Order: sequence, then structure tokens, then C-alpha cells
Amino acid sequence: MSARVPPVCCQETPSRRPLAGKARTESDQDTDDKSELADWLKKATVTARQAAQTATDKTRGTVTAVELEDSDGGTPTWSVDVVTTDDWNKTTFDIDATDGKILREHVDRD
Repeated sequence: MSARVPPVCCQETPSRRPLAGKARTESDQDTDDKSELADWLKKATVTARQAAQTATDKTRGTVTAVELEDSDGGTPTWSVDVVTTDDWNKTTFDIDATDGKILREHVDRD
């Protein structure tokens, strides 16, 4: 079972530019959740920006979300959502945060 971890690279500055790779926690997270996030970030050798680049290399579009999750095997995984502007489909990529390989690709055509 994986715990929900807040987006890692979607925090914005007053100038509206993303702070890539800046982890943030949510106010309702307990100490165990924060510790788990820190452990995942230590294991991740692929950054959020690199995962987003891998996803957009595969599907041209706009990255709308990047979250760090734990796979069933305990390996940290980046979940990257990419929306294409020609048909507005959302593609979710699960990318191994240790080697950058795409583990899963799912297109939501709703």
C-alpha cells in the first residue's frame, strides 16, 4: 500500500516559476509520513524534473502533476501526468525513481 505524498516539483514562487525538486509536506502529514517521504527522496536518483522530461519525451504536452509514490516492491516511483493540447487526453506515466525507466503508461481519454 502506498501513502499519498504531496507533489514535489509543483511548488511555485511569487514569480509563478516552479521550484523544481523542492519537496514540501502538507500540514496534515504526521511525522511518519514525513519520514517516509524523506526516505523515498534519499532512494530516488532520478529527479522530478528528469522524470517529467522522460514523460514529455514520450508524449508531447504539458506536465500537470508530479508525485513521488512507493511501488509495491518498495521502490520510489514518480507519477507524472501529461496533458496533450490537441486532444486534451491525460497520460499518466509511472517512472522508476532509481533508474528512470517507464514502468507504466495509462491514457485517460475522458
